[in-house]
Amino acid sequence: MGFHVNFYSISKRTNSTLLPTDPIESEEVVLKDGCSLLDPVLILQHAGAPYWSHFAMEGRYYKITDIRSVRNNIWEVSGTVDILASWKSEILATNAFVAYDTTPNTEISDRRLSVKTTTTRSEAAGNAFDMIGKGMAVVVNTVGETACATYVMTIAQAAGLLDTLGNWKDNLIPEVDPDDPPADWLEKIADSITQGFRQIISSGSAADCIKSAFIIPVPAGSISGTSETVMLGSFNTGVSATRRTSRGIQDAAYVAIPWQAADWRRNAPYHEIYLYIPFVGVVNFPASALIGASGLYVNVAFDETAGDALVTVAANAVSGGAANHVIGQYSTNIAANFAIGASNITPRQLATSIAAAAGVVGASLMTGGAAAVAAGTAGIAGEFNSVTPIPSSVGGAGGGAVLALFGYAPRCMTIFHDTVVAPDSVSAVIGTPANATKSLAGLSGYVETRNASVSGAMTERERLEINRYLDGGIYIE
Repeated sequence: MGFHVNFYSISKRTNSTLLPTDPIESEEVVLKDGCSLLDPVLILQHAGAPYWSHFAMEGRYYKITDIRSVRNNIWEVSGTVDILASWKSEILATNAFVAYDTTPNTEISDRRLSVKTTTTRSEAAGNAFDMIGKGMAVVVNTVGETACATYVMTIAQAAGLLDTLGNWKDNLIPEVDPDDPPADWLEKIADSITQGFRQIISSGSAADCIKSAFIIPVPAGSISGTSETVMLGSFNTGVSATRRTSRGIQDAAYVAIPWQAADWRRNAPYHEIYLYIPFVGVVNFPASALIGASGLYVNVAFDETAGDALVTVAANAVSGGAANHVIGQYSTNIAANFAIGASNITPRQLATSIAAAAGVVGASLMTGGAAAVAAGTAGIAGEFNSVTPIPSSVGGAGGGAVLALFGYAPRCMTIFHDTVVAPDSVSAVIGTPANATKSLAGLSGYVETRNASVSGAMTERERLEINRYLDGGIYIE
């Protein structure tokens, strides 16, 4: 007994669930004796050679594998079941672990894509600190009549202090009345010289009462305190400066991370992140710790009486994490520090040397920047026989060693190894990583599962073949 079969001519991928629609012909056929329902052979009469690709029969769709002429206008059409089209409803009703699909992916690395050996670099300059780098101040730690004191002064004030020490003898001759007898003149001059020597050598020499002096890259006017005259022992220098009554200053700067991709390529090995931190140097951060962060805060807390600083780096706006979370802390020193010890030279020689060196430093600070400061401060170091080395972090840039190269603002650089092809250029063909259990009904395009198991009223051969197709990748269309 014969029955009618619909024939189709469509373009379809082998691993696609696309259903044939709009049959082009409907023919009466009979099944060849002994054929399989899954691999049937149809016998039919048709004028001219058929040009079909698919047919539907008994609730299943079939792909035509061969068309043979038996005799005039009698044809044998061989087919094999199109299981993805025939059981599409059962496939879409399946929940499975999906390894890849075409859902846009920004988080999971796609290791199927090769990485370029060449790199691209992008650099971002951060904003300047509020105080650091905006000027220079001289910090002088002294011993005077009011015990130990720390003074913050401008370069000009420091030069004035040292000039006072260098010219202390010029102030020893008092004013005398020419009408006074010569004996009174001599008495006044003797008293003045006696008092002068008492002041300049009290508690040792006045210059020895300067226990340390160094430069910090902060404007003197931004540091608060009380204004008073600097005393060195009992020697009144006549120089007014700001005396610190508290310790500790904080400053901060921000720099954006110049990401070169907005998806999973923000991770290693695609991105490397380097941060230049003033006074510390260049630090490398793992990209995995900064995914989701748009920038970095560089916070500096320092003791202006010694120059010691703690630099804290924090990332901001990390998805799923704290608004700002610390990713590194570094100890360093932001001062060009020179501790003055006991001297074997005379106060006059010492004071003159200090004044000369201060002039070098003052001039270099105003004209040459940090590199010139290093040359100028070497002059101070050369005048003293007891000098404390500049503190620095291991392998870092404490004391301002690299400021001439990079400056006071933080800088962030990314080195990017991109994939050979852009991920979105191949996602339609091979999908993107999903790694999640999903309902296949909510997906379209390329889908690849792991250990799929479809249920339905199909034969075991069909079930196993469907599962193999899903694990190898199909197109839901």
